[in-house]
Amino acid sequence: MRAAATLRSRWGALRCFSSESVDNLSCILESRPGVGNSVSIDNFSYSSNKRSVDVSQPGHVLLKTEYLSVDPYMRCMFDEGHPQLGSYQEPFKLHQPLHGGGVGRVVSSDNADFAEDDLVVVPFMGYEWSEYVELDPTRPELNAYRVENQLIRGHPSLALGALGMVGATAYIGLFKAGEPKESDTVVVSGAAGAVGSLVGQLARAKARCKHVVGICGGPEKCEAAKNIGFDVGAFDTFAQLWNAYSTCARLNLLVDVVVSPASFLYYVQLWITKTRISSQTF
Repeated sequence: MRAAATLRSRWGALRCFSSESVDNLSCILESRPGVGNSVSIDNFSYSSNKRSVDVSQPGHVLLKTEYLSVDPYMRCMFDEGHPQLGSYQEPFKLHQPLHGGGVGRVVSSDNADFAEDDLVVVPFMGYEWSEYVELDPTRPELNAYRVENQLIRGHPSLALGALGMVGATAYIGLFKAGEPKESDTVVVSGAAGAVGSLVGQLARAKARCKHVVGICGGPEKCEAAKNIGFDVGAFDTFAQLWNAYSTCARLNLLVDVVVSPASFLYYVQLWITKTRISSQTF
């Protein structure tokens, strides 16, 4: 019996456990790379230990990890005192597993709202980088939820991408803040990234904007942006930005995903021409 059984008697709740155990592999942060340095494999170790397949605390669930989300914002969490470390984030702890967004399948449960084989999503922070993760899904900071959508059940990684926080950010930034029109020329920074690439595709396919320009960090990313529907991939040199600007002429909407210095040219144009300004920075 894999799920923890609860027996009720005149003496209260008694919990029975199976004796089954599994190897649990975890990714551990062993050292900090230092602000301005690249993260390397030397900063990590991998630890394996035995654990029971039953939960250890009332109300908890044990998940077998299916997907983990690796996001750019996590870089600042490797170092204490990183200038981009927001007040809502804390640095990763040394000699502890990393954590972020993740999707896991319930192996055992002591929570009436989560049954064996349910898919559980932690969309942002708090999902430990381990093969098996025990958590309390009612902790408000986790925002954990059970997957009901059949499309996500068939493709769980969508919960961390197009149908998760990334997709919601792209959709709200473009349609609620930007209110695009078919006649618009839209410029998107971070166009080869998770949010920016979705903004560009939505601007092209759903909003049917006249031009969709992407700002990227290099020729490979520019080529990738053009392959998913951007008219021009412009990277961070003035000449290439000016070429993108002159090709598409009048800018109407800037969706500034990464607050890149390359966006400055377009901010200037918005100010000079007094066109409709709707800039959304994430």
